[in-house]
Parts: sequence; C-alpha cells; structure tokens
Amino acid sequence: MGVAIGVLGPVQAWDGAGAQLALKGPRHRAVLARLVVARRRVVPVNRLVEDLWTEPPPDAVGALRTFVAALRRALEPERAPRERPRLLVTEGPGYALRADSDAVDAWCFERDVEAAAGGPPPAGGPPRPRGAGGGGGAPPPPQPPPAGGPRGPRAPARPGPPPRPTPGPAAAGGGGRPAPPPRGRQTGSRRRSAAGGAPPTPTSPTSRGPVRNADG
Repeated sequence: MGVAIGVLGPVQAWDGAGAQLALKGPRHRAVLARLVVARRRVVPVNRLVEDLWTEPPPDAVGALRTFVAALRRALEPERAPRERPRLLVTEGPGYALRADSDAVDAWCFERDVEAAAGGPPPAGGPPRPRGAGGGGGAPPPPQPPPAGGPRGPRAPARPGPPPRPTPGPAAAGGGGRPAPPPRGRQTGSRRRSAAGGAPPTPTSPTSRGPVRNADG
C-alpha cells in the first residue's frame, strides 16, 4: 500500500506501514490540501500563489517551489534525487497530485456519499437501476402514508329527511274552504250608509216587508 493522505481534519499523511510523515509547516500543508481539492487535475502556479497569500511576496513563486520540493521528499522518501516524482508531479503550468482514489480520505468520502445517494457507482461496480422514465436517475422513493394511518373505504352517506309536499290547488284556495274576506271589507249597505244614504229598514224574521206597528 502507498501513501495515505488525510484532509478531513488536520492535513496529514502516512506511509505504507502507517507511520506519519513529516509535512513541515502550514504552507506545505496548504499546498497539499489545495492539490487534493483539485482531484488529480493540474493547478497553475499563479493560482496556488493566490490561494496561499492574500498579498503575495515578491519571491512567492520561489517559495512555492520550495514547498513543493519539501512535500516530494516527505511523500516519496525513497525516491532518488534525479528520479522523476510519481505522486506530486509537475505538469504544464503547474502541479498535480496523482494519488490513488483510495489514498485520500476526502475522495473516499465523496465516493461513499454518491453511492448512498444513487450516484455513479465506483469503477467496476454494477450499473445503476434506471428510473421509470428510462433515464439514468434512481427510481423515485415511495410516498409515505397520509397522517393518521391509511384511510379505509368511505362509509355511505346518511339519508336526509324526505322532501316536504308542495301544496296543491285546494290548499292554495282553488277547491277547498273559501278564504275569509280581508279585514276592513264592508258590505254594500254599510258602504251606502257611510256614503250618506238612508239607513236600511229593519225587516221581520218571518216576512220580507217592513215591520208595522201593532196600533196602526
């Protein structure tokens, strides 16, 4: 097993036997952490300088090369002086960390999170199950049951009161009892009396003529 690098916490490194490697000062560790974040990609020298210093000193590029040389000696102690480095390499305009995917704790953590979330599987792993739409996403999770437990079938509605019968013509005055005359209605004789005419002549219960006096 090669060198292991830890950045989830203090920046540290261990050799194949598990012994901790001396990474020197905070600038050295900052360079190593910045290369870990790049994930095997090249980081230009000017970008490293901007990340290390808020206001870079005049000899910032020379100081950066000193940090890289010290890291190479710490990470590859058995490398010969003239041998090309295999872990922290110079490529193009900058540097890159060519560590194995299992050598950095942050990379392992990202891979485990992607696997738990249904992301792309590791190299050589089984393919991801396709969703219902035929795409590459994971199938949607089952919906939780509604609050209060599953609902059963609804009970039949209770019958309401019977409708009230509509009144017919008899009830409305068409063929039943005659409706009483409205109040204040006067007969013909009372209307004539009120208008100033002669009062009606009283009649006998047995005759329809006027009542005469017994003496006359």
